[in-house]
Amino acid sequence: MHLLRLGATIGGLALVSAEPGNPFKHLGSDLLHAVEKKFNTSSLDACTELLKLKKESSKSDVVFLPFTTDNAHYLLSSSHASACVYTPHTAQDLAGAIKIIAKHRTPFAVECSGHASNPGFSSTAGIHISMHGFQDVTVSGDNSYVDIGGGISWADVFEKLDSSTVNVLGGRVPGPGIGGFLTGGGGYSWLTNQYGLTGDTLISASIVLPDGTITEASETSSSDLFWAIKGGGNQFGVIYNFRLKAFPRPPQIYGGLKFFAGPPSQEVLDAIADFSNNVKDPKASIIPTVNWVLGVPFTTVLAYYDGIPEGDPFSMFNATSNYKKQSFNEFIKSQSISRLAGNQRGAFNTASLQKITPNVLAQVKNQSEFWSRKAPAHAGTFLSIDVEPFEPYSQYAKDAAWRHEKNELPLYLFFGWQNPLEDDFWRAALLESCEMIANAARQEGQQIDDMLLYPNYALNEIPSERLFGAENLARLRELKGKWDPNNVMGLTKYFSFE
Repeated sequence: MHLLRLGATIGGLALVSAEPGNPFKHLGSDLLHAVEKKFNTSSLDACTELLKLKKESSKSDVVFLPFTTDNAHYLLSSSHASACVYTPHTAQDLAGAIKIIAKHRTPFAVECSGHASNPGFSSTAGIHISMHGFQDVTVSGDNSYVDIGGGISWADVFEKLDSSTVNVLGGRVPGPGIGGFLTGGGGYSWLTNQYGLTGDTLISASIVLPDGTITEASETSSSDLFWAIKGGGNQFGVIYNFRLKAFPRPPQIYGGLKFFAGPPSQEVLDAIADFSNNVKDPKASIIPTVNWVLGVPFTTVLAYYDGIPEGDPFSMFNATSNYKKQSFNEFIKSQSISRLAGNQRGAFNTASLQKITPNVLAQVKNQSEFWSRKAPAHAGTFLSIDVEPFEPYSQYAKDAAWRHEKNELPLYLFFGWQNPLEDDFWRAALLESCEMIANAARQEGQQIDDMLLYPNYALNEIPSERLFGAENLARLRELKGKWDPNNVMGLTKYFSFE
């Protein structure tokens, strides 16, 4: 028996059973008409074929509305009610689904953790492919690499590695998954100072191509495809396994969160600038964040040291803190602050900086205060502006669709709100605010206009040339034609290569 779950939006039924072959046959004519009106015929036909595919595999799953857990996203504004959710557990199941989607030319999306803020990048009103069936984490016998399934969150990766002696470069906070993190730009980590971006440590990727072929991409096999997936997003196929270099993991690290109540003082801003420009220990890293949540301003400094330092590299931050010795996994799990903004509408945006200076930080403070005054009139609930200092990492950079040889320091803005009627206001605010902070950097001589913007943080309104550069954008366009001549992956959404 297959379950057809229907939400109140199209009839209020909680649970209806359906025979394999036609998941909609037991609906009354009025409700069936509502379903067909909401979802196009190609999507419903594809769902029917996915049910047939399910009969051939005892592992894959197909579910229908309302998907309270099956296609939930971090942000409501990037969630969609899809015609159905298909969860493959094998490469063959995934390949079968891609062939069905290609046959019916139906819109679809591929979702790992649902952390993308751009609508449609991992959500759809068509076929939603949930990668949650790919959760394996396997350390090689010689501890040189780790195979990681394409549907797992970084928090779960680190949980599964906790019993080993190795680590990989991955997300710095709970929530993001491996899929978009790697394909959307390469991924900054707590180990970037020492080893580069996560994409620089990618050995190979197991991928289902747009025609359903199962293959591997690496520096020595399909090297152009390997180049494209490191920044080219979801436009070249669906990756179900990533093989990453493994690095020694110390038994304990030092770090945690420091909290400063109220708007950031000059002392706090000076301490952030001091660390960013004067601490040269590659094992030390911070994420300072200026926040405003429901009328309450505060600043946090999330700090990480890869091991136990002889002194305290974060001593300039004098505030209430939980900095302590702990395991890496404990450190990641403790970051509940990163979950504060979920389950509402929101979006990210970014700029790239050369340096984090007092002038730049003053503008960060100004922007937080300016938009916090606007927020009550526009259903605003949450403002967060991160600056992300790193030591130079270009020496580790590998050739990739998203170039990062200029040691870009990404700025990360995240605004949250409740009313969908305010979407345009807040997306425009994100664009304006990033430009104001970037202008502060330009005015002091920072050469940032030829720096690329980090795709994982960028609004979808950002021109693709600002993300990839003209040369790489042209190559992405060429490779898209080679690896996806029928533009199957164009049925998903990502930044345009045109």
